[in-house]
Amino acid sequence: KGIINGYDNGDGTFSFKPDGNITRAEFAKLVAVADAPDGYVFSSATSSFTDVATTDWSCGYIEYAVRRGIVNGMGDGRFAPKIL
Repeated sequence: KGIINGYDNGDGTFSFKPDGNITRAEFAKLVAVADAPDGYVFSSATSSFTDVATTDWSCGYIEYAVRRGIVNGMGDGRFAPKIL
């Protein structure tokens, strides 16, 4: 399903970083892609959170995971996508 692609090294290669931490946004992508049917397009015209813009790479994944009840926000209108 292409769930994990690694981190872009900026030179056309990717690193896996198996011992690295992931952010809440990265986790939302992992679970959203794992849960969604093949071919699902992750996009969203709206954001449920004040700190996630619709133009952020993670918005579609976060919104999918929220709608499915897999993740939620911080309780104050934020998702905190960059928190590890």
